[in-house]
Amino acid sequence: MKTKIPINKIIEDPRLQPRAEFSQQTINDYAIAMQSGDNFPEIDVFEDGKGRYLLVHGFHRFRATHKADLTEINAEIHTGDIHDAILFAAKSNCGQDKVGMRRTNADKIRAVEMVLADEKWAQEMSNAAIAEVVGVCINSVLRRRKELKLTCPEDRSPNEPVFRKCRDGRTMNISNIGKKPKPVENLPIKPSPLDRVQNDPSLIQWDQEFERLRDQVREVVNEFKGYKTKLEGLFEEIREFRSKSKLDKEAQKLTKELFGVRSIGDWIRQHVSGL
Repeated sequence: MKTKIPINKIIEDPRLQPRAEFSQQTINDYAIAMQSGDNFPEIDVFEDGKGRYLLVHGFHRFRATHKADLTEINAEIHTGDIHDAILFAAKSNCGQDKVGMRRTNADKIRAVEMVLADEKWAQEMSNAAIAEVVGVCINSVLRRRKELKLTCPEDRSPNEPVFRKCRDGRTMNISNIGKKPKPVENLPIKPSPLDRVQNDPSLIQWDQEFERLRDQVREVVNEFKGYKTKLEGLFEEIREFRSKSKLDKEAQKLTKELFGVRSIGDWIRQHVSGL
């Protein structure tokens, strides 16, 4: 939720400061711009449930507001406990590595230390998860965890459950990820469908009846194929007969036009009888 908040209700908790040190020059520049009427993005705060707000992002803007003698500041209010606030603050400046007030190496180490200093995140988050959230390489987290002599979730006993904090805030048990399931012994073996068919009298009778009907169907199909062959032969004879009849008619027509008779035989008989 975005709103204006009185600056006297905002608390600077050292656990939530992700910068190794402040830039006084930046604070002075911000204060002058604020006095000139320039608008700045909202700071981020977490409500503590007592009418106060924990500052997690925008420490330079907040101090510049004090220096400019302003009484209110634009803020976005988030919900969550102190653990959520620490995680939010640790990753809040990642986007400024490319644009804005870039983080120094000391700032990145400070962000890693913030997460590792929180008992909950140190126990639940792996080195890779912290590196992704804070925006550093995994070796930086690994080296700092080793310096602080903290145990990584991956280094615990194999039988000890391992939890990881998801981005949406849920905690997930990741102990069994990548592990093969243990073989289960002494379980009764279920009979296969083939075994049930071979041992059930009713199914055996049904299977025999099915085979008999299938044989009958095959006989009908074969008989139909024989009829089909005979029909094709008859159709071929009919086509030849029709073609022959058509030729005979054409011959009769041509003979009549040339000789005045229906056929050559008729013409021969006429002339032979006249001799």
